[in-house]
Amino acid sequence: QVSVSYNETRNGMTAEEIMAKSSAAMIEANQYKMLTDLDTSVKVKTDIPNMEALNMSMNLNGTVEAWMQIQPVLMYLKQNMTIETPDAPNPVPQAIETQMVMNQDGLFMTMPNIGWVKVDLGGLNMEELMQQSMTQDPTAAMQQMRDMGMIVSFGQDQEKNGKKYWVLKATVNGNILDSEYFKNITQQMPVMPEGMDLQQMLDNFNVDLFYDMWIDQETFYADYMNMTGDIRYAINMPATEDTTAGPMEMTMAIQASYTMSDYGKEFTVPEVTGARDLEEVLADQAAQIQEALEAQDIE
Repeated sequence: QVSVSYNETRNGMTAEEIMAKSSAAMIEANQYKMLTDLDTSVKVKTDIPNMEALNMSMNLNGTVEAWMQIQPVLMYLKQNMTIETPDAPNPVPQAIETQMVMNQDGLFMTMPNIGWVKVDLGGLNMEELMQQSMTQDPTAAMQQMRDMGMIVSFGQDQEKNGKKYWVLKATVNGNILDSEYFKNITQQMPVMPEGMDLQQMLDNFNVDLFYDMWIDQETFYADYMNMTGDIRYAINMPATEDTTAGPMEMTMAIQASYTMSDYGKEFTVPEVTGARDLEEVLADQAAQIQEALEAQDIE
């Protein structure tokens, strides 16, 4: 038996070390812009006795333009997506445009004909989560990658627009859901509704994601990234008063490309101080529906 060990490097650095240095460089810049082209397909199947079998598919594609600030936490996002449901009786594509702001006061988003609303995160501290997920210490960043079960290796070096790039390939699989890093994050999430077990849900997820990251050899900024992968979820739906138990499967195929720019440049976000609470908006809409139903009964 022969054991062969090979540790590939660039300028004396391993792939993990380059990724850690890139993370540190982006945190030092503090602000950057990210443009995403996204193409996602979702399929859901159920076969529960005494119910009509469900076999639904949905395609979602579009662009997301986002401006990020790491500290203090600030994010502004504009999303233009098209949703297609080929199995629907009238499969007409639906265009959706939304905006989102996240700052130290919480999460805000736009709703059609309403404007900005504030979403209750149930005590979830997004700034603390962002600080935990990113670190300025390259050694800690490398350990974090190992804790997540991330596998990092070198791809073929590339050159684009006069810049030279190291290409890093990263693989994330279901091990991330079992890692201590991920468990620490889930412990900070809001309490799940009664009857829902977060750990049981996670145990039924299967994740396979593959990344190509282009790291600028001079600045260590990650200027480009591509992601492909699949997320699968399978569970036996519990019995209810009206239905018996049965299987439910969901598969999601993802393809995305990212372009990062404007490192260290400040940006402005829309004014959201007058946003209404989402719960209040939903309550008003429910009351309007009830009034309309009562009016029809009177007529």
